[in-house]
Amino acid sequence: MRIPMLDRVEAFCSEPGCMKQFPNEQCLKAHIQSCHQHITCEICGTKQLKKNIKSHLRTHEEGGSMERIKCDYEGCLQTFTKKSNLRQHVKAVHLENKPFVCCFPGCGKRFAYKHVKDNHEKSGCHVHAHVSFIPG
Repeated sequence: MRIPMLDRVEAFCSEPGCMKQFPNEQCLKAHIQSCHQHITCEICGTKQLKKNIKSHLRTHEEGGSMERIKCDYEGCLQTFTKKSNLRQHVKAVHLENKPFVCCFPGCGKRFAYKHVKDNHEKSGCHVHAHVSFIPG
């Protein structure tokens, strides 16, 4: 009988906002290498996530877009490379739109992003062990 992947969780990513689960340490290390490792750009010296370096390097190409879209909300310093990212930011941060609700009964927590809700549900915060201690 094959055991479903989530029944064999032995490691999870502790990077802020991630909480992805893995069946072993080797898979976790591969995930960290591909998703959370930083690389220094040889052109401008900024640190970039390994998974984003190709996109970042395109900004240095001739005709590449270095122009970023600034959030217009007073006091907000966020900038974005895509209008869709700006729209999502405005909905989540400034309008506090949280359409994703935790599926666990009695929780009711709401989230602006689906992946954050998914990480919350997988985090184990709803797992409660009911143990009775019987003197032996």
